[in-house]
Amino acid sequence: MAKNKNLVPYSKIESIKSRIRVSGQKIKKAGKQFAGKATAEQKFLGKTLPKYIGKAAKFAITKPITTTALFFAPDVIRGIVNKGERVSKRSLMQTFDKKGRWLL
Repeated sequence: MAKNKNLVPYSKIESIKSRIRVSGQKIKKAGKQFAGKATAEQKFLGKTLPKYIGKAAKFAITKPITTTALFFAPDVIRGIVNKGERVSKRSLMQTFDKKGRWLL
């Protein structure tokens, strides 16, 4: 056999690809071990929650006016409802007079 002759052709790019592949396999194996210890609820939320967050973000980007209205709507509704609740916030001594009649 001749000296200084590579028996197996090998390049640096192939070695980098191999390292990436091996590290990906290690991460996948660690993920499976962790997922085995997770509860059913954690597995369910891990699949569905990111999907719903993505859909909400897409809706917010495609419909900015509607999103802004939905963002401020609770404050407006709370302001309307609180006007009617002023009577019920009073204590029992203040809501009835001496004869037991309801005060508005």
